[in-house]
Amino acid sequence: MKKVFTIASLSFLFCVSLFSQNFGTALKDAADSLWSLSPDKFKSTFGSPEIYKWKTALKTVLTYNSKDAETTLLFFEHPIGKADFKFKSKQLQGISLVLAKPNAISDKTTYLEYSSKLKEQITRLGKIGTPKMRKRKSKSASRYTYSWISPEYYISLKCSYASDSKKTFTPGNIKISIFRRFALAAPVKKIEASTETAADSNIKTDDKGDRYLLVPMIKENSPKECIIVCMKRIFQYYKAVPKDRSWKKISKNLTLNVKSAKGLKQVFASIARECRCQVKKLAVTPIFDDFNSVIRFVRDYNEQAAKAKKSRIDSFKTNSFRKLLEVMDEDVLVNTRNNPKEIKNFKSKVCKEIDAGKPVVWVVFLGVVKEKPKPLVAAGGYVRLIVGYNPKTNEVIYSDNWGTGHELKKMSWEKAWAISLTALSVTKK
Repeated sequence: MKKVFTIASLSFLFCVSLFSQNFGTALKDAADSLWSLSPDKFKSTFGSPEIYKWKTALKTVLTYNSKDAETTLLFFEHPIGKADFKFKSKQLQGISLVLAKPNAISDKTTYLEYSSKLKEQITRLGKIGTPKMRKRKSKSASRYTYSWISPEYYISLKCSYASDSKKTFTPGNIKISIFRRFALAAPVKKIEASTETAADSNIKTDDKGDRYLLVPMIKENSPKECIIVCMKRIFQYYKAVPKDRSWKKISKNLTLNVKSAKGLKQVFASIARECRCQVKKLAVTPIFDDFNSVIRFVRDYNEQAAKAKKSRIDSFKTNSFRKLLEVMDEDVLVNTRNNPKEIKNFKSKVCKEIDAGKPVVWVVFLGVVKEKPKPLVAAGGYVRLIVGYNPKTNEVIYSDNWGTGHELKKMSWEKAWAISLTALSVTKK
């Protein structure tokens, strides 16, 4: 009689069970030990060594093919046709599963219902949120891709089908990929005697309600190094400094352009490439990107200045970014940029990153909003880190690269949004 092994994911738990029809949740606490299995231990735990073969001479990927095996592997109740189990440093790092094409699928509606069921089953495995969906369609074929990203895992579900002019339906492969993100190992100690969940284990919470990440401090030598130093701090926090990369070389090749906000933002395309990291935009405010955006901002600012009976900006005299910062009034700026919907979206996305244990790169302009302690650089574009927030006082907690006394500073979300240019989530690939 055949042994049936159910492979389930997220905690991405592989559960060994005889004659199972549902995925196993009883052994979810063993997920961590699963990912530390060596190839030999994995082969003997899930079936028998005979059903697996090495894909390459490097012996980093074990393959499974249902045609060559007496043992059947399942993903929930779905038979697996082919599978790759990828190892790194003799530890399981990811899996790729191609489900066997069910004979019952003969039309488009049934196929879409089948793929929808798979999506629901994956979503129920953990708190991974709503997947991103991408659809590609040609004259004869369609592909749906659903993807989830959590602090620990990547997962994707790919479904495709084809149909010709005669309305002949042909189902394609259904592929599920799961990868462990080892680079995001928690560097912060867990808080003792705390009621926080495992998802909050990277976050320090004090009696005042401050929730923040303990990001290492590195002091910059000049404002031009702010991007490089922020990246250094992030990678030290993740304990995953890119190998075979020279920070001096990166610093030399990248020039911080503080003459315009647009130039400041464009630097991140290079830093992402050089540091081999993934950069996700959380918020972008193109108020100073070009001449037209500056004119629109000055018009809105002057309207608020007139209401407050304060000095207006003379666009003829104010012909540079730095002069613009010098003549602006803090209260008028905050009122000009006071968009509740945008502030709420900015706050929501940033807090979500912090709750996931990820610091946020924050591109701002200094010199208008008063800060304590006072900034140690001149007015202009600057890059700092958002490391936390306080839900009680409705404040953002940020950190500058200026040494002791600048690790944890606070500002209201309204003022933070008023000086924001870009907010970015940076994670190691």
